[in-house]
Amino acid sequence: MFSSPVIDTVLSIAFIYFIFSVITSFFVEYLTFRRKQRGIFLYQALSKVLQDNGINKKNFTHRLYEHPMIRSMKESNEEFPSYISDTMFSQCLIDIIIADQQNTTVSQDSNNQFVFHSNNKVHPYEAFTNAVQQLKYSDLKIFLETFIHQSANISAQSSTSISIDRSSKQYELLQSHIQNWYNSYMDRVSGWYKRKLSKMLLFGGILVAVIFNLDSLVIIKRLWVDRQLRETLIKDANTYIANNPKYEELANKNPNKLISKIDSIYTKVGLYNLPIGWGNEHDTIAVNKQHSQIIQYSDSNIYKKIGWYLMKVLGILLSGIALSFGAPFWFDVMNKITNMRKAGIKPKTT
Repeated sequence: MFSSPVIDTVLSIAFIYFIFSVITSFFVEYLTFRRKQRGIFLYQALSKVLQDNGINKKNFTHRLYEHPMIRSMKESNEEFPSYISDTMFSQCLIDIIIADQQNTTVSQDSNNQFVFHSNNKVHPYEAFTNAVQQLKYSDLKIFLETFIHQSANISAQSSTSISIDRSSKQYELLQSHIQNWYNSYMDRVSGWYKRKLSKMLLFGGILVAVIFNLDSLVIIKRLWVDRQLRETLIKDANTYIANNPKYEELANKNPNKLISKIDSIYTKVGLYNLPIGWGNEHDTIAVNKQHSQIIQYSDSNIYKKIGWYLMKVLGILLSGIALSFGAPFWFDVMNKITNMRKAGIKPKTT
């Protein structure tokens, strides 16, 4: 097995970053769960498309979420579902557009929510087409007409079909085009959400680094000179990778079990005697030594005191940025370095 102080130090620090990245990810996931960020972000993303601020002045996003199929997914009236399937979206969108223009009766359920019942016996595809045509000119109308044109043009090839069969095929194509658009749009929304989440991870990473006094400069220096500590961390990193071939997302874990696991991990970290934590004796000795030197400095050397604090801020900031990369990133780094150590260096060919 190939080994060197540089590679061993990198693997050790990657393992430390991984441990605290798990804590950071849990912290961010907990905040997004408590604040229902996923559901709110989905609602805002759909509002960009369905909020008709033109001549019609209609909030179709609100009507979409009041559809019984979507409303049944809410835990309460103030919350938004964090996920809507493409099939459900297409069906609900068609229903609310038809209900907006066709003759309907309105009833109120036990939760004081309005439910629309259409009295029109026209085929749903024709009802949707007529409803879109009755809308006044707006971006939303152009958006909806696109789906109608796509389904009409393709189905026009089946000119021998009877009217009802043609309408049924058009309706299926209409749903299919809406679903395809929705899935494509959700891919972009996922990208937007990940960028937003990355900012939260950066904030969470810096916060965790501050709370645990996770100074990368101090830790790397300690790992470089302490071979026994490196070997202990590498052994535990290899054991963890062997027991967990693939990284398991936090979303798939029970919160109580995850908290218990994080607690056990941090307890394990305490056994490493790493220079972390504000009450850590290594950090205290370093600070006391630094301050004992500062007392002897004249006013002209005050920059050395400032320099120590700047290095402390830099070390914690580097840790925060590293933790913002996420646990999957550092798990992948550990895997690659471990495989490289096992493979070793290829001998030179003669």
